[in-house]
Amino acid sequence: MAVYIALLRGINVGGTSILAMKDLAAMCGKLGFAKARTYIQSGNVIFESGLKEDAVRHELEKALYVKMGKKIHVMVRTAAEMRATLEANPFPDKEPNRVTVAFLAGKAPREQLRGLTV
Repeated sequence: MAVYIALLRGINVGGTSILAMKDLAAMCGKLGFAKARTYIQSGNVIFESGLKEDAVRHELEKALYVKMGKKIHVMVRTAAEMRATLEANPFPDKEPNRVTVAFLAGKAPREQLRGLTV
């Protein structure tokens, strides 16, 4: 069983996309994801599954569509990918609450990366 972190886009930012974290964890349990737990009211959930990453994303997006009545985009990362992100922090001496990481579902277009520096 792999450990996955699912990042839900557009959940719990106000308006019509409020989803209680206990409901999200329960949904994951019904999908067969083990040890599902959430982090604050963030729309992020960690769990274990024997499925591959794409299958996890697909199953969770299907269940969220049924629950929410609209498509909720889900990004799935492995525990190892999240650990590598943490280890690659270019600002290790900064306070953790002052460092931001953005995850993309795919590759960023090159033209949008021009001029960015670390």
